[in-house]
Amino acid sequence: MSLSAKLTHRLASGPLGRTARRAMADIDSAGTFGVLGKELSGINLPRIINVRGMGERLDTAVLELGNSAGSFGGMAVLNWVTDKFFRTGLKDKAAWVFGKSVFLNSTMFAYLFAMPFFRNHITAMREGTTRFADVIGSNDGSSAQSQEDFKRKDERYLNTGLAVVGSGLAIGLAGLARGAVQAKKGAPFAVGNIAKYWRKNFNYKGGHFKNMTTPSALVFWAASTYTGWIASARDKYERVEAGIKFANFFVMFYLLDVAIQKVLGTAKTYNKAIISHMKKHYTGRSGLFKKINFSQDNMKATFKALGYDAKTQSKYLKIWGAHRMLGYAGSAAGLFISNWVANNISMAATAKRVKQQRETHGKQLMTNLLQADWHSPVL
Repeated sequence: MSLSAKLTHRLASGPLGRTARRAMADIDSAGTFGVLGKELSGINLPRIINVRGMGERLDTAVLELGNSAGSFGGMAVLNWVTDKFFRTGLKDKAAWVFGKSVFLNSTMFAYLFAMPFFRNHITAMREGTTRFADVIGSNDGSSAQSQEDFKRKDERYLNTGLAVVGSGLAIGLAGLARGAVQAKKGAPFAVGNIAKYWRKNFNYKGGHFKNMTTPSALVFWAASTYTGWIASARDKYERVEAGIKFANFFVMFYLLDVAIQKVLGTAKTYNKAIISHMKKHYTGRSGLFKKINFSQDNMKATFKALGYDAKTQSKYLKIWGAHRMLGYAGSAAGLFISNWVANNISMAATAKRVKQQRETHGKQLMTNLLQADWHSPVL
């Protein structure tokens, strides 16, 4: 038995075994919202702490916490509102789920894409500059920003953010309204290959936001967040830093869980019968993303299929809780470390580019001085 498997069994058999099971059952049932803990501790926290000054810390906090509040809190509110006021008298649930999924995905994409533009406006009002280099306290030798340039860029950031959110809401509301109308008529919302592809990859199971699919998370959560950040970059330094953090996020957030599952010695944590059944029936994704979906419902279904009695099920559910808790903690820790390192890499890249830019400005200034005509005109 591997060291990680031994640790899992020890945790499961100790006084924390029952607590681990209950805690992970709650996170498991939360679905999409269960990711919030890892985002706050593994992504937001290191990015807010590991900065070059208070100006950057506030700038980062507005973006990171604003994204989390919108994508989890905001979507939870919209999920409740749509169910409360639109989900009545439905004859075709599939049409409703389709329309609601269009609304939630469109709104989330627009909000997350626009959030960096709003952050730029908020920072500009506080710092009096629209330059990222100024926010992080780096002098690359550029001349001071004019008031006209500041006002023009600040207005562009605000107007772009408002336009994106407005467009996303309009598309989303149109989809929601169409879905509600079709559902009440008992007619399908959309047909054809594109609609089939959407239903398979982007529909929320049961129409609940907590059941976000992996493709939806990739496109409407991750991609929108970082493409918006790159598009709103205030200068070339921020654009490079956003690209580095995007690459780190994609690799670590979506591949780390797969790696953690292997490190925890999954095959040695449960018996062969359980693993065989789980692999056969509950292996999701493909390629690098391939892993067993160890949800509590899947585990209970496996125990039932294998004919385990209540005592055996209780034993393995404690092991399941310990296994999931170690995996969750390991994933959060891995994200924290990787984001801290990514911050250091991005800051080093910016420092190097700022130095090069300052040297270039210095050489140009010297050239201009040497070429200047210092002789007074002959009287």
